[in-house]
Amino acid sequence: MAKVSDAASVYVEQCHRYKVDVNAGIAASLLMGSRAIVPDRHLQALDLLPLLQALPLATQVQELHLAHARLGVAVAGLLVDCLRRLPSVVRLDLEGSRIGPQAAAPLLEYMATGDCPLEHVNLRRCHLGGSLTSMILDVLRNPASRLKSLDLSSNQLGMASVFAIQSVGCAFEVDTESNLYVHEILNSVTHGVGLLFAMIGSWFLIRRAWQTRDTRNLVGTVPYAFALCLTYLSSTLYHSLFKLRAAKRFFKYLDHGSVFMLIAGSYTPFLVISLRSRPEIANPMLLGIWLLALVGIFLTTFMRGHKHFDWLSTALYLAMGWMCVIAGVPIVRSGLIPQPAMLLVLHGGIAYTVGVAFLVKGATTPAMHIVWHLWVLLGSSLHYAAIVAYIVPLSS
Repeated sequence: MAKVSDAASVYVEQCHRYKVDVNAGIAASLLMGSRAIVPDRHLQALDLLPLLQALPLATQVQELHLAHARLGVAVAGLLVDCLRRLPSVVRLDLEGSRIGPQAAAPLLEYMATGDCPLEHVNLRRCHLGGSLTSMILDVLRNPASRLKSLDLSSNQLGMASVFAIQSVGCAFEVDTESNLYVHEILNSVTHGVGLLFAMIGSWFLIRRAWQTRDTRNLVGTVPYAFALCLTYLSSTLYHSLFKLRAAKRFFKYLDHGSVFMLIAGSYTPFLVISLRSRPEIANPMLLGIWLLALVGIFLTTFMRGHKHFDWLSTALYLAMGWMCVIAGVPIVRSGLIPQPAMLLVLHGGIAYTVGVAFLVKGATTPAMHIVWHLWVLLGSSLHYAAIVAYIVPLSS
């Protein structure tokens, strides 16, 4: 306990020396011999000087949580010097510290050495920029590295840096999310425009269904309109709020889950309105498509971490989309759905299917995700045209 109390005493003495307020969180961590240093408020550069002078005595410390601290270049150098003398520290959290490339350079240089004990490093929102790419690559290629996770998200790295980092293929987890600002803005704009037209189109469609005085028309169109607007809304918010991790995670689930709802919703007007006289075809398909949508939502919510999730979800998208082929022959023969509507549905399905190729490619080439959005706009527009022009008026 002697060294522990010494570390706390040195910290308090140095606070008085530099005329800064004692941070209760740091003082308590040092006094209690805690393995983690967790300040109870955001630290400025001067606040860190007493801590860095006391840390060499706190050999029990394994984690430094300095999120949102304001590190200057000189203080960053002192931090690296402390880390060199504290081989027990395995976790460093600098999220939101905005240290910039100059202050981050000494830390990255140290992480690229063979004697760096750090296992988990959080540099999210540190304003690193793209100028440190070569140093980051040195860290990733370090054969003696003990790293298990490195968070580089929201650092304005740019596309070239992100691609270079992803191409290394290191054994530990590297988070480069939310570094492609232009791509996210374009993704937001494309589906933001889609949301505007979806809202206007949904109002027009439901108004038309209401004017028919036929409850079945409302039952067929309201789920479709809701799913259409929800899909574009969740996608727009998911890509707009890319810097807010919790919000982005929530809307990512909603974005992917709403696609299953849109597929089922797009079937609903045809099955409920057009095939009202063929319940032996409509009812099983309606039940089946919505059950598959629930399965898709379950996968999105509870199985996202599964290694085959991307493959399973994409396969389910396509299976649901082309399930209409099963009942295609009797529907065509019945003549209950006009041929122009069938052609619009077919072309819309083709648009979605072509777009899926760009969705898959977008995992490695982010610009392709923007193209996927354009195919979704085309596919949903064709399906909407079929419903509003040929399905709802049938019972008016």
